[in-house]
Amino acid sequence: MFGIANYNQPCYDRILNFVYFSTMKMPYFLLLGLLLVQQADADYSLLDAQKQLMSSSPAIQASHALYQADVLQAESLQKLHYPRISLNAHAFALQQNSSIPLDNIKEQTAQHINTHFDHRFGNAPDGLLDALHDSTKTALDRLPDHQDVKLRHDGITPNITATMPIYTGGLISSSKNIANLQAQRGKFGLQERISLAKLNLIRHYFNVQLQKQLTDTQQNTLSAMQLHVDNAYKLEQQGFISRGQRMQFEVARNQVQRLYQNTQNQHQNSIYELAVLLGLPHIEPLSTPLFINTQHRPNWQALLKDSQNTPLNQKLKTDILLADENIALRQSTKKPKIAAVARYTLDDKPDWFAGVAVQYNLFLGIDRDKQIGAAHLQKQAAKLGHEQVNEHITTTMHTAYGEMVLAQKTHALLQQNHQAAKENLRIQTLSFQEGFGTVAGVVDAQSALSQIDSETALNAYRYLLALATLLHYTGTIDDFDDYLSLDDAHKL
Repeated sequence: MFGIANYNQPCYDRILNFVYFSTMKMPYFLLLGLLLVQQADADYSLLDAQKQLMSSSPAIQASHALYQADVLQAESLQKLHYPRISLNAHAFALQQNSSIPLDNIKEQTAQHINTHFDHRFGNAPDGLLDALHDSTKTALDRLPDHQDVKLRHDGITPNITATMPIYTGGLISSSKNIANLQAQRGKFGLQERISLAKLNLIRHYFNVQLQKQLTDTQQNTLSAMQLHVDNAYKLEQQGFISRGQRMQFEVARNQVQRLYQNTQNQHQNSIYELAVLLGLPHIEPLSTPLFINTQHRPNWQALLKDSQNTPLNQKLKTDILLADENIALRQSTKKPKIAAVARYTLDDKPDWFAGVAVQYNLFLGIDRDKQIGAAHLQKQAAKLGHEQVNEHITTTMHTAYGEMVLAQKTHALLQQNHQAAKENLRIQTLSFQEGFGTVAGVVDAQSALSQIDSETALNAYRYLLALATLLHYTGTIDDFDDYLSLDDAHKL
């Protein structure tokens, strides 16, 4: 009995200290209370972490920028069917080289002169007219047979040209549809990226809470083992136990201390990983606890139905539509193009023309039939990829749903085991103090209680990961916080 009374002495000392501080140190308690309130205000909830993630994540910002680029690209193509009007100006210098033949001119000139001489000197002797004709021929023969001419001209010719497509074989409509679908795909990609980032945040956030729970459990176990060691020293001094029995407690305590240091290191690593993910130099104490819903469970069929409308599924469906439009775009290259054209010069004496132009490419150096065949194969690949991803999603969801259900069942068993382990530790401790128990019994009981606490935290973490995975693949990751507010949520 003396050993038992001595064993309870620390409890009696704590009561005296509490009374002393309650009466003599009340102002310090008030100050401590204010500090605790301020600390609570500084706690970092999961919602706070999500807000920080949205503003600091490079991946989300990059996806948002790509989405905005796709939207602008789609908007830029909405007026492709409008007339294209251009203002043109040609500054030019022109030189033309030509050779003018003079044979006909010389013959015509000779005939004209001879006719004139015959008419004027018709009564002259024949010898005189012949001499005149010969003189004319001799003079004209001295002239060259041709004359080289160089013409040079320079200036500026402005004009306005207008072209309006009338028929393009589907080129314009397919181009616009592809741009619009790319914008929609970018939107779904952004939503998927945000959902995936939130899923990753949940994993890191609650990993910190898990490591904290494991650290606290090991710390409590270490404190309990230290208390056992202290009591063992007293029992050894009083002759109730041997030195070897006391050293067994020390060995057990050292083992727990090693585990505690290991969990401390893992806790610090998890905090660092979360801080890097959020782009923060440090993280305030987290306020959203580990929890598990003991009763509520989403309907499996409803989850499967919702998974068909997730951003990932919508993006894959858009890929199939894009493949269809790509086929139409390739087919348009085999069809003629018709456009209305007009031109008006801006000179002092303007020229203009207006009409309809038809273009059909006979040869492009590209096998258009093979391009169309390639587009059909791309559509087939998009469909098969969609089916494969759907199978992967269904398998992942089925696994996550099974883990969630198992975690709920395991939690109920762990709660029962926790009560039994606490009672067993109490019995083993009393038995050892009275000389009926062993050191191993006390250590095993303490380890069993610590193990159950650790398994409870780990089981809750698995539940949360399974729940978040299901919500991610059903496009409802934002509903995660609602499960914490349910009546059956057991917070650790």
